[in-house]
Amino acid sequence: VEFMQGNLTSAASIAKCFNEGGVKFDYCVNFAAETKYGQSEAVYEEKVLDLARKCADEAKRHGVKKFVHFSTAQVYAEGKKPSDENGATEPWTQLAKYSLMAEEALKKMDLPLVILRPAVVYGPGDVSGVSPRLIVAAVYKHLGKKMKFMWSSDLALHTVHVDDVAAAVWVACEKAKPGSTFNLADENGTNQGSINTILEKIF
Repeated sequence: VEFMQGNLTSAASIAKCFNEGGVKFDYCVNFAAETKYGQSEAVYEEKVLDLARKCADEAKRHGVKKFVHFSTAQVYAEGKKPSDENGATEPWTQLAKYSLMAEEALKKMDLPLVILRPAVVYGPGDVSGVSPRLIVAAVYKHLGKKMKFMWSSDLALHTVHVDDVAAAVWVACEKAKPGSTFNLADENGTNQGSINTILEKIF
């Protein structure tokens, strides 16, 4: 694997990544985006929406066989049942709002596009899924205080392990039909209560 560092908000930097070494790429997987919550809309516009467009433009120029775009399940409207891929969308974070806008922009670009919408991703490398809860639980244990959460135990927090996400990406590259959208989640139906029960056992 050859690693290259570049600024993917810059079209010139993206072109350099694609052109370095004269290699032709079959697949382009766009994992690049701002993932921090609480950023300004200008940040999300540049680092989610515009970044996706620029990477897709270059991938299209190079004739990739598949452009797999990593989005988020936070684009779905609130509901009592889990959303399928055709569920109503109503993003509930600014990050999700611009993720959905990026999806829509890419759909208009005549790309061999596959969209993946993961639930809460956990496992090695997780910094914004389950890990923050683990860290906070350790702090509360250290302080000897009871940890409380907003909302009730039945708040849905569907999960998917990063290994399964990686496998899904490869399947999407090799087998998914362009124009497809897939939710990525395990079958556990995880909610805040079930995650907290695990935290209680650990701490």
